[in-house]
Amino acid sequence: MNRDLYAEDIAETAAAADWTGLAGKSFLVTGATGSIGRALIDVIMERNRTSGDRMRVTATGRSRERGKAVFGDHLDDPFFEFVEYDVLDRFPEGRRYDFIIHGASNTHPVAYASDPVGTIMINVMGTKNLLDHIVAVSGGRFVLLSTVDVYGEGGESVPAFREDHCGCIDPNTLRAGYPESKRVSEALCQAYRSASGTDHIVLRLSRVYGPTMGADDSKAMAQFIRDALARRDIILKSDGMQIFSYVYVMDAVAAILLAIVKGEGGEAYNVGGPGVRLRDAVSELCAIAGTGVGFAEPGEIEGRGASKVRHAVLDSSKLEALGWSARTDLGAGLRRTLDILRSE
Repeated sequence: MNRDLYAEDIAETAAAADWTGLAGKSFLVTGATGSIGRALIDVIMERNRTSGDRMRVTATGRSRERGKAVFGDHLDDPFFEFVEYDVLDRFPEGRRYDFIIHGASNTHPVAYASDPVGTIMINVMGTKNLLDHIVAVSGGRFVLLSTVDVYGEGGESVPAFREDHCGCIDPNTLRAGYPESKRVSEALCQAYRSASGTDHIVLRLSRVYGPTMGADDSKAMAQFIRDALARRDIILKSDGMQIFSYVYVMDAVAAILLAIVKGEGGEAYNVGGPGVRLRDAVSELCAIAGTGVGFAEPGEIEGRGASKVRHAVLDSSKLEALGWSARTDLGAGLRRTLDILRSE
């Protein structure tokens, strides 16, 4: 990773984000070493460095070694700590946090197929354990990072999903474990709100990409980016006619920071961009990287976890009404990702 360019990306995001009401607040971030969690924490710590807002961050993940590798720059900071924690367990501390941002999840096709039970339980039991913690310590806002996948297939009759769309998913498939467990997680939030008075918001994220994507990420865009970095043909494993929303990871971070304060309790907010045909996104990436396009069938495990959705575009006008807008279009985001991930 080009650390100077990444630091520039972090600084630009921190400078542009809305920090109203966040100074001095405490954050618990699960799945912290994932793409969104890592970027979010880096942006918060950059804001601390430049503004003295003294926000406290507790990052959690299942591997202490991974946490040290990802957050080495923050480990000596008194406003940061990494806690080894599996969300399938009850949260071990009695501390109250102002915001619990639940990002721990299996989030790519190989994980869905190779760990289908874990995919479901991390979402459902992880959400329950964290909501139980909020009840036990009497407060804190729960922020569930959900997904466009809760809507399933849109088709031509639904040009863009609004938050009140009920979705169309076949639950009798292996791949359904991910979106259905996210739907249950959202329902759990509402159940706890009714039964215990907890406060929550839901952010339904479109296909997030960027330089913090993991090396084992099997999502299509992550594979395309690795192909581009290696200057080899970008391999499509479908006809490429699917239409999806994409959002650059730093724009997703800005959405989270805005919504956790300004979002209305109990509400869901879409986070996405305009619809882009998959093969057009690949063409854009090829033009940036100077590569061609190839075609291949997905492997057995990858194919079992792959989405069959052909059209899933998010209408983000509800979040935009709070003041959010995507600052990075797909072409600029792909170029920025490649520039950062190329070695120094």
